[in-house]
This record gives sequence, C-alpha cells and structure tokens, in this order.
Amino acid sequence: MIDDLELAAVAASEAVLRHAGGPPSGRLVALASVALARVAPFERVVREGAGADEEIAALARDLLEWRRATAARMVDVLAGEDGLRPGLTREEAADLLFALGGPEVHHLLVGVRGWSQERFDAYVADLLSRLIGPTPPKKALSSRRAPLQRSDP
Repeated sequence: MIDDLELAAVAASEAVLRHAGGPPSGRLVALASVALARVAPFERVVREGAGADEEIAALARDLLEWRRATAARMVDVLAGEDGLRPGLTREEAADLLFALGGPEVHHLLVGVRGWSQERFDAYVADLLSRLIGPTPPKKALSSRRAPLQRSDP
C-alpha cells in the first residue's frame, strides 16, 4: 500500500507536470498547492499543541523557520534575472509570501470559507505576480498619490 508521503510525491509530480510548459511561478504554485493542502491540518495541530508541550513548541518554531526559508527560496527562484519590483526587498517579499501564502490562510480560505483549491491557487499566483511582476505605470501611481487641488472660480 502506498503511504501518505508517496501519495504526496505523486500528487506534487502530477501538479508540476500539468504546468511544465508554463512559467516557473505556475510550477511553484502547483507545488505549494499540493503541499499546503497536506500540511495545513498538521501545522494547525502543532500550533495548538505548542502551548502544552515544549517539544511540540520547538517543532512549531522549526516549522515556521522552514516555511520562511522556503518562501525565501521561492522568491529567489521567481525573481531570477529580472529581480523584484522596485522598492521591494528580498526579505520583504519572502515575509509577504511566508505570511499570505501559508497554511493558516489556506485553512481559512479553503477550509473555512469554502474556496476551491483552484481559486486559492489563483490567489497565490496573483500574490507572486504582484511581488515579482512588472511595476505599475508611474502615471497610475502618481494620480493616486496626487493631493487634491482647489479650483478657483
């Protein structure tokens, strides 16, 4: 019988193959999607048990460190030669991906709010494109920030 780890590996491989011709962000989103669906319940149990046992608390800290390091590696892969948006540091991008693309958000949106996995994947892909994608035109930015001017009659 195939155990859960083997099933996860098969699912991850299939997800990556579905996005093989696409951009690296599609492959990373596919991998993250499979991982989050499997990790979210485990991380929730570890978080809840962390207050009751020091070993579980240490595991919870290790999981957070691993997730943050993984987010940083994803940012590095996606930024590639083009880099990040101007004004966004690698650390900020990794922090945003770590927080907004994590299993807690997956649980809230998919498990609690009933989003489909596909909708969540689209959300993560959009998040990644906002971190790494092209900068919005300066005109749009300046018009949003321009102070209101009084017109004299």
